Amino acid sequence: MPKRRALSPANDSNLSQSPSRPSSFSSSSSSSSTPTASQFRSKSNIITAANALTSSAFRSLYLPPLSLPSTSVSASSNLTISFSYSSDLSRQDLLACFRLVESTSKDDYAASSRRWKPRAKLREMGEVGMRYLIMRETERSTAPLSSSSSTSSSSSSAAADDRLTDAADQQIDTPILAFLSFHLLHEDARPVLYIYELHLSAPLRRLGLGTHLLSLAQRIAANVGVVKTMLTVFVSNAGAVRFYERCGFEVDEFSPRGKRLRGGEVRGADYVILSKRVRGGEGGEEGRRGMRSIDKGVQVDG
Repeated sequence: MPKRRALSPANDSNLSQSPSRPSSFSSSSSSSSTPTASQFRSKSNIITAANALTSSAFRSLYLPPLSLPSTSVSASSNLTISFSYSSDLSRQDLLACFRLVESTSKDDYAASSRRWKPRAKLREMGEVGMRYLIMRETERSTAPLSSSSSTSSSSSSAAADDRLTDAADQQIDTPILAFLSFHLLHEDARPVLYIYELHLSAPLRRLGLGTHLLSLAQRIAANVGVVKTMLTVFVSNAGAVRFYERCGFEVDEFSPRGKRLRGGEVRGADYVILSKRVRGGEGGEEGRRGMRSIDKGVQVDG
């Protein structure tokens, strides 16, 4: 399946160990409800325009305030949220995000048809067009938040680190405690925001921060003007599925159905595609605002 991820916590902890977007779910595939030429052109322009923007231009046009929710500020006052393109992430930050994925989701991947493939996962996380909302520690205290999660993930990360990093990388402790990554793309000719990853380290769970990161992604989706937000999650990760349902996600029409085997047995897929409609999508005023800005000379990549 294609490359998209989602949550995987048993609480709102590692809310994003989802399998990749199914490869059979083509973003360029046609359907019986193919839009008219003018509609397709409008929808295509939303994604094209947004993906052409530099990080700073995208931030100014589409990003909501990245403040922490008031309900968790007291418990996480040394945290900050930042936005970045994958191309702007330092190697150590990318590796810190990778280690968080590994510590929360490696076992789920290993038990699935996807298997755990660290090199492929790291490549995917660095893909052009991948965008990140990163929550990190801004002040070190006598008992930093990152310390409680470093021990549990160190042994599981060791083998992958040996293959994926050099000695200098392994000496850097980046205090990234949670992140959400997403792509803006087309699924069945419809503009969507696809969430690939949403992971929180243990100290940040049960504070509403996973829900907050998800709501930020939903607001970005509305500002861009896409139709819906999508993600993929392992069926075995029941906690993540429940979390997404509480956040308003439903099984998407393109989620794989059970397959009937010889003898009549029905075997379901080990992942499910969830989605949530975006209010004002289908190229609403928010998306048109971004395209008008490009017409007026807002800086774009390339």
